[in-house]
Amino acid sequence: MPDDDAAILEAVLSEIDGLLRRRLEGTQLAVPHLIIAATKDGQAVLRSNVDPNTLRSIGEDTIEIADEITRQPTEGGTTH
Repeated sequence: MPDDDAAILEAVLSEIDGLLRRRLEGTQLAVPHLIIAATKDGQAVLRSNVDPNTLRSIGEDTIEIADEITRQPTEGGTTH
């Protein structure tokens, strides 16, 4: 089942990526983009037009964001 989930996400993300590229084509907005989703078991599926260094930078930023979220106290909870 997880492989089926990944295949479905791959198809959907490919459609989204194609739409984004078509909509930006001919505009003056040339931006790197990353479209990502995860299966229920945490398998990442992505489509992008970014180079490996930009992808690494996005990954580092994502880790920092996750760390910030982890440090935030939950309602009625504590951070330690």
